[in-house]
Amino acid sequence: MNAKNIAYEIGLFLFQLNNSANESGFTTNETWEVKVTNEEEMKRIVKNYKPAVATQIPAKVILEIFNAIKTKLTQPEDTELAKLDDKSFKRLELNYIVAYNSNRPIR
Repeated sequence: MNAKNIAYEIGLFLFQLNNSANESGFTTNETWEVKVTNEEEMKRIVKNYKPAVATQIPAKVILEIFNAIKTKLTQPEDTELAKLDDKSFKRLELNYIVAYNSNRPIR
């Protein structure tokens, strides 16, 4: 994935977050929780929270895209995630970025 595609993926994900926040009536003090997950956890989050936005990203660039999204949302980096190497991402099957609001579970 080249730099242009990475920038596109970041912009697309942020666009989806903005649209979902507007459609869901987010207030100014509501924020997104952004995580890197595997498919099983992504499905659980999407099932249990509304709104939730998820996208699949190749393992070799997921950390770069995740950190860029966190920066754009003015959230701190995930230091535990930064310690993982490419093999760990593949072994743990971390290939989804998911954003959700933990204060909006589906009841």
